[in-house]
Amino acid sequence: DAVLALGDTESIRRILDVGIFKGGSAGLYMKLFAPEKLVAVEYLPQPVEALGRFIADNDLASRLIPYYGTDQSNAQAMGRILASEFPDRNVDLIVDDASHFYFESRATVNLTLPYLRPRGLYILEDWAWAHWPGDTWQKSKAIPSSKPALSNLVFELCMLCASRPDMVSDIAVTANTVVLRRGGAALAPGTFD
Repeated sequence: DAVLALGDTESIRRILDVGIFKGGSAGLYMKLFAPEKLVAVEYLPQPVEALGRFIADNDLASRLIPYYGTDQSNAQAMGRILASEFPDRNVDLIVDDASHFYFESRATVNLTLPYLRPRGLYILEDWAWAHWPGDTWQKSKAIPSSKPALSNLVFELCMLCASRPDMVSDIAVTANTVVLRRGGAALAPGTFD
């Protein structure tokens, strides 16, 4: 996994984890990086009990902050969270492992990239679901094949890297994960597209 190798090469102190699911990734990132702050965002409104226990058992309430009932593409809700939790716009790592839908994930890039510090990393998980063989992916009700493929966003990000390396300085694509490194350009929250 691309995230696991980062602890050896990167300084990861502030993390935005989009997509809590069962809470495993937030717990893993806390153990792996011991960040000052990890903000996790989830679409479903019901808190994840296991994550709540993990936070309480490890006295992490001030460092691991979950937000439930938040659509990753909701500009107002995400904007409030980002401005409140990361006012210095200095996130080291953003991981989008949420909807895996093109429009929602594209909105997340637009909303969050201005909060990623220069040279910070943005990871897009499971981008290739529309191209993976088998009924699990091609006939799934969880990721309907009628939705535009997330690979469209990957192509857009590659083009952005080629045309504006000051925004995205480099990008690495594997069969499951896209890792992009933010360039040094000033990006204004709420206006980046």
